[in-house]
Amino acid sequence: MKKISFLFFLLSVFVQAQLPDIKPGELTDSVRVTTMENDTYAIYLPPEYSYGDTAKKWPVLYVFDPSGKGADAVRRFIPGAEAYGFIVIGSNDIRNGPYQVNFNKVRHIFDDTEQRFFIDPQKIYLAGFSGGARLATAIAVISDKVKGVIANSASFAGSTAYTPSTYKFIYVGLTGDEDFNYMEMHSSDVYLQKVGFNSTLLVFDGGHEWAPENYLTKALRTMVLRSLNMNILKPSNYDIAMLYQEDMHFDKDLENANRFLWTYDDLEQLLRDYDNLRDTDELKDRQKEIKRSKIYKAQRNSYRDLNERAYMEEYAAYLPLDIRSGDLEALGYWENELKTFESIYGVSKKTEEIKMYRRVTSYLRVVAEESSATLNLAEHADSILFTQIFYTLLDKKDYDAYKNILILAVYKGDYGMAWYYLEEMLKNGYRNSEELNSLKGIALLRIQPDYSEILAEYGMPSLYESTDEEPE
Repeated sequence: MKKISFLFFLLSVFVQAQLPDIKPGELTDSVRVTTMENDTYAIYLPPEYSYGDTAKKWPVLYVFDPSGKGADAVRRFIPGAEAYGFIVIGSNDIRNGPYQVNFNKVRHIFDDTEQRFFIDPQKIYLAGFSGGARLATAIAVISDKVKGVIANSASFAGSTAYTPSTYKFIYVGLTGDEDFNYMEMHSSDVYLQKVGFNSTLLVFDGGHEWAPENYLTKALRTMVLRSLNMNILKPSNYDIAMLYQEDMHFDKDLENANRFLWTYDDLEQLLRDYDNLRDTDELKDRQKEIKRSKIYKAQRNSYRDLNERAYMEEYAAYLPLDIRSGDLEALGYWENELKTFESIYGVSKKTEEIKMYRRVTSYLRVVAEESSATLNLAEHADSILFTQIFYTLLDKKDYDAYKNILILAVYKGDYGMAWYYLEEMLKNGYRNSEELNSLKGIALLRIQPDYSEILAEYGMPSLYESTDEEPE
């Protein structure tokens, strides 16, 4: 026994010597993966973490950002990590890309961190944003090690092999109420409950972005509660009364923000989560109170009346076809359709309808981007032009799209189109004359007298340049 204790002591000293700059309670933004020459990860160790306490194993949350911003992703979970005793680790090199490549990188990070830190291999959790959320869920599906997933702004990968089918891990989803993936997240939550998951969808005020800090902390707290109910975590390590008060504060904040529909849903989840942990009479009374509210009834009815899925399905079916065909005349249909859609929902007095309008138009932008991603100028000039004009229908101040239209119009020799969209861009507030006067690809437009006249009309100086090269 003395020999074993001495070996643990030596191991502890060795680990401390190897990791002198990784201090508990501080974010370390770049730790090299020992088995991957160029890969690093960010890490946060809770303040109570001790290199000398070799007997204590910690739950860990691995976080995936689609752009490889590991430190930024980890930082968002620090309040929850401090409160609930989690190590948080975020890769700086795992980005949207081939799953097999990312699976390999994840395996190396798992191995590296489990060897260097006191991680409990039975308490591994994952979180991710957008493509990182899809990756996290895919890993949980194919792995027996993962106990839970926090999926922010995206649900599953596009393969059935990575889609959950049996309840083998905890799942908490988050989405903004203006996120183009809102319907996807809602449908995924319904699906998961049908196949037996005790899943939760938290809806925050925002678009396709990381949830606010209090929502991410709420998601981690929900993960803790369900882990307690499933005997993954020990109740003796947590103050149930404190967890409950934090949930009640979160729920009350929802009510104060007039988010009654989400308040009711949150109470529904809390009733299940606390059922085996404490008395839930207060939750039942709160839920009855919310249900009697006129605001709750109005919000519930508004969401029921929305035809969001129908709009998305129709647009997703026809927009890619029009982009591929490059039929510029079809833009007239889209202009009328978007104006009608805006007149019904975009200027509505109902918040739920305005949110839906923003979700659908954001979704259309994504559909257009994905449909045109593989197009090349030599073969698909009209399709690329269609896409850029479509962007201006979605956002009249998308100046990058206007500039691309000017370049493409000059490339095609259609100066009538170039003059029209130049003036539209100026009408909608563009005033960067220096950028416009040096924009490559429109030299043949700038040397014409009308160019100077149009700019002068909007109080902008022109610059004669004829040396720019046109696109090949």
